[in-house]
Amino acid sequence: MSRPGSSPDEKGVSQNGDPGGQCPLFTNTLNAPVSPETRLLSAFARDTQARKVDLAGREYYSEEGKPFELRLVGKIKQQLSTDPTLHPEYPSSLGLREFTRKATEVALGKHSRAIVENQVLGVQTPGFTAAVRLGAELLRCWYDLSADWCGPVYLSSPCDDSLAGIFQAAGIQEIREAVGHLLCVLKQNSVLLPVQSQADKIVRSLWARPSVGGAHVVTTVLSNSAHLVEWQGEVKHIVERCMLIRAILREKLRLLGTPGRWDHLTQQGGLFCCIGLNGEQVEFLSNRRRVYLLPGGCLNVSAINCRNLDYIAESIHLALTSSL
Repeated sequence: MSRPGSSPDEKGVSQNGDPGGQCPLFTNTLNAPVSPETRLLSAFARDTQARKVDLAGREYYSEEGKPFELRLVGKIKQQLSTDPTLHPEYPSSLGLREFTRKATEVALGKHSRAIVENQVLGVQTPGFTAAVRLGAELLRCWYDLSADWCGPVYLSSPCDDSLAGIFQAAGIQEIREAVGHLLCVLKQNSVLLPVQSQADKIVRSLWARPSVGGAHVVTTVLSNSAHLVEWQGEVKHIVERCMLIRAILREKLRLLGTPGRWDHLTQQGGLFCCIGLNGEQVEFLSNRRRVYLLPGGCLNVSAINCRNLDYIAESIHLALTSSL
């Protein structure tokens, strides 16, 4: 096909299929930097050692070492897939209204002052990192508009290594069924519409519309008291297992005489744990012991189980006591 206004002799593609008379695109394109997580995944996949251990995964793993899905979530997904009243839908850029309403009520309390006085904006996002990115973009936008704002930005510690990078990408120092929720609590409701319009504009430039699958599941759980109790019970089991793993790992390291204090293992909470190893010690674990951690020394607690716990504790001990 010729360009508008071009002569009939100008061809976009020659007869043998090669570009003809056109400046080839992407000729000098450089490879994008490989993320540390991608390098870890590649190294782990290439590793043929039987005792290799992946502690850098993002999902919750069962005691059997398999990615785990809550029984309730699986049950609801099955119900939704056979529900004849559900039809394909495209939510607004800010997400399913019922999802954001329920998520906001769970976070703040149904009768909280912020909700009653209409000082809250909830936005559905495709995962938690997307919520962080949107929040960073909103802060940057608001800071550009109002030079008065100079407040700090707080990130949980330890946190996903990508979170700080997300704020840097916004100018501030697998989607699947993932669903996140950005919750903005405002000082006064007079700024609600401006903030909402800015969020809408940013979302349309990032992902346009979030998917509805995960949001439907969450909304179903939060809208049914029996489901909510069951969900809380399953999550409680996960939390207790992770805390037990932390306690056992701490005790194993103490018995081995591993240098340092390890109380932080049980003082921290959540799926990820920052054990405090430096870069050389993390490399020792992956190169010499085939135990793969995130570069910052963080590990996924749920990936530790009765079959690999002793080996992991011994490997951490050696990383701290061997001559690197």
